[in-house]
Amino acid sequence: MKWDFADDPRSSGWTTGAPNGRRPGGSWRREGRHIVVRDGWWASPPFEVESFGYYRVTFRSRGEHPGFCFVEFIGEDGKTLTADCCDGIEPSEDWAARELVFRAHASARLATVRFQDRGGELQVDEVGVERVGVREAAAWLQRLSEGMPPLECRFDEARWARLAETRRRLRSGLALRVVLLGDSIVNDTGNSLFEVLVRKAAPQARLSVVNSVRSSTGCRFYKDANRVREYVLRYEPDLVIIGGISNDGDAESVRSVVRQVREALAPEPRGGPGAAGTRPEFILMTGAVAPCESAQEQAWARALARVAEEEGAAFLDMRAAWDRQVEIMSRSTGLPAGDAAARLRRDPIHANSRGKVVLGGILAAYLSPPPIGP
Repeated sequence: MKWDFADDPRSSGWTTGAPNGRRPGGSWRREGRHIVVRDGWWASPPFEVESFGYYRVTFRSRGEHPGFCFVEFIGEDGKTLTADCCDGIEPSEDWAARELVFRAHASARLATVRFQDRGGELQVDEVGVERVGVREAAAWLQRLSEGMPPLECRFDEARWARLAETRRRLRSGLALRVVLLGDSIVNDTGNSLFEVLVRKAAPQARLSVVNSVRSSTGCRFYKDANRVREYVLRYEPDLVIIGGISNDGDAESVRSVVRQVREALAPEPRGGPGAAGTRPEFILMTGAVAPCESAQEQAWARALARVAEEEGAAFLDMRAAWDRQVEIMSRSTGLPAGDAAARLRRDPIHANSRGKVVLGGILAAYLSPPPIGP
């Protein structure tokens, strides 16, 4: 699919909108054959996608202000899913080529591309969408990482005692269904395409990744009203990753979700919680990207690690790993840490595609199984 905007995009199903019922200021410029995004957004007509398939969005843009490119998914019931894929669009005086590779959601049947302004006019032209393979997705991640310092993170091998079944499946080529549960930070982590990086370490790995998320939502929400069925159980996961910045320091709600999922899918695990071969397995993960008070985040990491230990789950301090990589970037570029972190964000809280490379690299390093010994 490709739209060159030679004709009014409304005639081919493009629509405009704005938040809070405001009147959108978007327009189409016939002489320039492009759309102008202002005070709202332009959205493409829906197009078909295949669950878990990789797709590339390409377009050109220019403007003095940043903007956003969203991919939103529509399920079989015609409703928009709460899990989307978003990237920032950097300012540019001249037309600049952009691309975004995304993985279609497990429940998606259709998708739309939406361009939104962020405080000023954004011009967009030559929008295209195409299906791509794993190699193209890996090449895109490689392009994003160019100029960035190598990832430096080491994890204790003891984590595999809690992820024995995950490691077995990654090594043997058995299917591994991963569900990421949480908020928009978890959504960005899932959209990092970390499974592509895991395949570099374990080429035989067969991961399918499901982002099961709601913005600003933590386990206080997921633990009630049997929501674990809608958000976790229906995807029949082998591995559940719980994280984000919206758990409000409530480690007991995280524990409740772990127990509800485990009781529903593995009611009588042999050897107790976290025993080898028990499915699903769990990773409890701290937040990242959004600025936070160090003491508060450290307290949360301790509380979450304690729940992980008691429930037989693996623990990943994503915040510590993220902050460490920001520090490495700061040293390599000579920028203050705050400015280095800003290069990885599309807004004050969320990661851009480069930031997702960091998130995905950390998670991939955590999940990449060690070589099989002699």
